[in-house]
Amino acid sequence: MSWTNRTTVKTHFQDAETGILHIENESATLSGTDETVLSHRLLTEDSETVKWCTLKAPVADGLILLDGTDWENLAHSNILPYSVVVALNETLSTIYVDEKDYIIDREQGRIRRTASSSIPSQTNVMVYYLYDTPFVKTTDYTIDYDAGTLTRVDDGGIPDGATVKVDYDIAAVSLSDALIDQAIVEAEDKILTHLSTDYNASSPDQGLKTGATELAIAIIAEAKAMEALAHETLSNPNNRAEQWLELATKLERQAWRTLAPFLDPTARRSSVVRSNLYGTDE
Repeated sequence: MSWTNRTTVKTHFQDAETGILHIENESATLSGTDETVLSHRLLTEDSETVKWCTLKAPVADGLILLDGTDWENLAHSNILPYSVVVALNETLSTIYVDEKDYIIDREQGRIRRTASSSIPSQTNVMVYYLYDTPFVKTTDYTIDYDAGTLTRVDDGGIPDGATVKVDYDIAAVSLSDALIDQAIVEAEDKILTHLSTDYNASSPDQGLKTGATELAIAIIAEAKAMEALAHETLSNPNNRAEQWLELATKLERQAWRTLAPFLDPTARRSSVVRSNLYGTDE
């Protein structure tokens, strides 16, 4: 019996790698029609948002009706982090707390109450915030996804010399079935080595399934760190490798915490993730 499988590992790995493959608010100064080099190459086509904020003071969306936990649209999207103030009225006598009383979807430009909010349902609130104005590809800028370069269009809406912010995704690296299968074998072998006598390879406990998946992804992430260093077409390979290794270390520790109730407490576990990638011992 296997505690995890290829489909489960692949699904969870895609969730885990999101932070590594998504870049937010990278600054880029666009002068004339010169190419500006971004921090990464091999970008995902149409994943970018090029934007900036021209506001001197927050805008006010007046009397947004919050009903239950339904989303309510604001007048603008691309809302800046930490710029939001939600108040009962214009006097600001009652100010509500982010994540506790309300949730903001900054990208889509919408707001809703939390289930435990101190904002009574069907209450009108004032929402103050700053937002970025997005620019339009080909009209305001051009982008080379493979080279990772951004160029201002001379007669577009981006002023010469402006520093804009850029969000984008990095093209995902391939994840072979063979690598997944090997990682599952390695992870489950390690678990079996340290398993308590109360459990065996056929034990169906959810904790064993979750821990095996986490450990397999940690092994894959370590392999991706090595791959990043060997991938000549990637920009910032050391940074990418370090991010993968950080993810591997985090998941390895998380996996052993998940597995702790099922393990022999007297067994000594060796670390799955080895920092010999950088010439040091963990």
